[in-house]
Amino acid sequence: MNSPIKDKDFDMVSTLYHASQGASLCSQFSRDAESNSDQEAQEFLIA
Repeated sequence: MNSPIKDKDFDMVSTLYHASQGASLCSQFSRDAESNSDQEAQEFLIA
């Protein structure tokens, strides 16, 4: 069965989507660490 979306295109969109989700989560985790005064976690998430 042929898909209207080429695998390469799907792979690129999927990679960008998951990378943006990861960046969003890291940002949230960093804010959580900051609100809990966890300097070590903040440094890990920012690096």
